[in-house]
Amino acid sequence: MTTVQAVHYTRYGDLGEVRIGSLPAPSASPGRVLVDVRAVSVNPVDVKTVAGELAPYGESEFPALVGADFAGVVKQADPGASFSVGDEVFGSLPPFVGSFAETISADPATLAAKPTVLSWAEAASIPTAGVTALTALATIDVKAGDVVIVNGVSGGVGAFAAALLIQRGAVVIGTLSPSKITGAAGFTEVGHGPGVSDRVREALQGLPAAALVDTHGGTEVGGLVTLLADRTNAVSVAHGLVGDAAGGTNHTTAPSSAALAELAALAAAGAIRVPLSETRPIREVKAAYEDLLAGRVRGKLVLDARAW
Repeated sequence: MTTVQAVHYTRYGDLGEVRIGSLPAPSASPGRVLVDVRAVSVNPVDVKTVAGELAPYGESEFPALVGADFAGVVKQADPGASFSVGDEVFGSLPPFVGSFAETISADPATLAAKPTVLSWAEAASIPTAGVTALTALATIDVKAGDVVIVNGVSGGVGAFAAALLIQRGAVVIGTLSPSKITGAAGFTEVGHGPGVSDRVREALQGLPAAALVDTHGGTEVGGLVTLLADRTNAVSVAHGLVGDAAGGTNHTTAPSSAALAELAALAAAGAIRVPLSETRPIREVKAAYEDLLAGRVRGKLVLDARAW
């Protein structure tokens, strides 16, 4: 029996349940492609999946793979499929299916061609965070010159949201941990913590903001909503308050080929910068998730899926 190296878990639990080992290699099935994985990226939802928090939406079949986002090379494809053997692709699998293995089976509808100018790590950074940001922005009204608050701008979704907003001509005020402020982000950085709404109000110089993109949640969200000219022009991927109390939108999404291709084109053209933080060997997967959950990562953390 052919096997592949994989990051997997055999029951729900914390990161202690995650291990690296051999699993049966995936087999080809009609309508799907086999992809040899080159890079994967970590997302907070991956840990929630391991903990069983996504079980109501899809049960993991044990042993289950960890992760969702990946980039790699098509190893096998049906004749007439949208991708051929040797094509470089990137995409995402449902987190309860998982993608952290040497070879995976994927639905072509969740893949896009990887531009040659993007590295494996850059492409693997895009799917979950990039598509979430792209589709979240579609729920609010923003035009060139508008000032938009991005709460949690240092995470993957927040970083992509800021990049997309700036590309569209908006002015971004981003909140983040004070330890991550660089002063060279290309937008106004405001530290999280008590009084953050007052600090954002000061940055607004007495004018209301046009919109709010919340990727962080926290008790400060309610105060940030009050800084908007229209409190319904807000979207959150992290906190029910935006929709439940302010009338904005609580947003969830899943990657699609069209959204992936749009983001890839923007990144390839240099219109947005992929917020890649660093790349580590996949054998350091547990430490990567620990750093992510502890808030020690700015942007996207990628794992080299050839370094087992």
